Amino acid sequence: MAQPRGERDPAVTVHFFPPHDPQPNRAESRHDAGEDSPAESGSLAELGLGRRWPKEPLRSLLGKALRRFRLDQRRTLADVAVAASISVPYLSEVERGRKEVSSEILAAICDALGIELADLLTAVVTDLTIGRRAWHISPPMPDLGHPSSP
Repeated sequence: MAQPRGERDPAVTVHFFPPHDPQPNRAESRHDAGEDSPAESGSLAELGLGRRWPKEPLRSLLGKALRRFRLDQRRTLADVAVAASISVPYLSEVERGRKEVSSEILAAICDALGIELADLLTAVVTDLTIGRRAWHISPPMPDLGHPSSP
C-alpha cells in the first residue's frame, strides 16, 4: 500500500553518507610527515610498489601480459577470441590496452588461454616489480640537452 505523500514507510531504511572529503590522501600526508603508513609496511612496499601507482594504465599491463601468454602458446588472436567468445578486434584492443575489460571477459580470456587469473595478475606484478627495480638501479636522467660546440 502506498504511503501518503510526505510520510515515510517505517520498513525503509534511509542511509545518509558524509560528503566527499576534498582533503588529500591521508596515507600520503602521514608519509610526507614522516609517519608510517599501512602501504609501507605491507608486501607491496617490499616489492617497491608502496606509494606510487604505475604511470602506465593497468589495462595496458594486463593486455601486455595476455599477449605474452598467447604468443608463448603460439596461438592466434582468432583462436583465443573464439575460445573466449569475444570478437577478434575486441581481444586485439584488450591486448593493446585500449579497452577496459570486465572481470567476466578477463576470466573468459584466461580460461581460453588455459591460465588462472592469479597467473595473469602475478605476471603483471612481476612486470611492475622488474620495472620498479630497474628504475631504482638506473633512474631516468634529466634531459640536459646537447653540449654546445665551442
